[in-house]
Amino acid sequence: GQTTPKVRSELLLKLADTIADNAQTFAELESLNCGKPLHCVLNDEIPAIVDVFRFFAGAARTL
Repeated sequence: GQTTPKVRSELLLKLADTIADNAQTFAELESLNCGKPLHCVLNDEIPAIVDVFRFFAGAARTL
């Protein structure tokens, strides 16, 4: 790739932060998209998504 592992990690962390900062909006959109109750998306799925991006941000530094 054209980016360093550090840059990739920083981008993934920024994405995770953006999702976390806009959790309500993302949860509402996902709830409308798939029909799941809003509280399920907000309390279960969004935190898991943020965790995945943060995990891979850490992994990206080791590439």
